[in-house]
Amino acid sequence: MEQRIKCVLFDLDGTLINTNDLVVASFKHTVRQHLKKDIAAEELYCYFGEPLINIMRKLAPEKSEEMVGTYREFNLNKHDELVTPFPGTAEMLADLDRRNFRLGVVTSKIRPMAERGLRLFGLDRWMDVLVSFEDTEHHKPHPEPMNIAMDR
Repeated sequence: MEQRIKCVLFDLDGTLINTNDLVVASFKHTVRQHLKKDIAAEELYCYFGEPLINIMRKLAPEKSEEMVGTYREFNLNKHDELVTPFPGTAEMLADLDRRNFRLGVVTSKIRPMAERGLRLFGLDRWMDVLVSFEDTEHHKPHPEPMNIAMDR
């Protein structure tokens, strides 16, 4: 029987790698620094998956650009310390690769950070395509990022 599914696309954060602690710590640091308040992790979960600039505009439109810079700096400095692998991810990707699926990541992250997360746990070796924030005009949940990944 012919294999109809040829490509499997994944989100990165919370799917291939566990970045929850990093994302929460980055937001808490940024909100504390710019808005002088603490924010509970539970208040942040509803934003997961959205482009960072959109989230910051919701939190503080007048400070959003500056907050993105603070978030990214903290996130970069703490990335390797706070990101962990999900058990079985590498084995699953290796199995899909052996079965001749093309594999890719579609993420709202900027490319350098997405590549860093994949490399940290050796997951980059199985990826045929990476579509990041910079690659699209529209972002998830809009279909444009997925369509671009499938076209590549």
